[in-house]
Amino acid sequence: MGASCSIPALRTEDHCHRPGIASNDCVEHIVPLLAMQVIVATGLFWILSLRAERQIELPPAKAETVEFRVQLQKAIVPLVPLILLFLTGAPFYVLRVPADWLIVSTNSAEKRSSTLD
Repeated sequence: MGASCSIPALRTEDHCHRPGIASNDCVEHIVPLLAMQVIVATGLFWILSLRAERQIELPPAKAETVEFRVQLQKAIVPLVPLILLFLTGAPFYVLRVPADWLIVSTNSAEKRSSTLD
């Protein structure tokens, strides 16, 4: 799958692909390590960002005010895929998607390839 690591303690293939060890057990084993990585990386990023922001001098704010108006039609556009996802899935199933659209059978694959020729 991935490149082999030369450090024995870090080689996941030695621990996770042994017979009798489920991948769920392997994930449970490394979750605390991953959580520590996220905490350390977030903290370091936050500290470095604060240092960088202190070094930048911002120009003074302009006195003029510009009227800002949110266009609701444009703001709703990103919600359309989410709404469709919820309406076509459990537990609502308000919109039904034909199975032919979701499942590729040999007949439908042949029909598609013949239309592309």
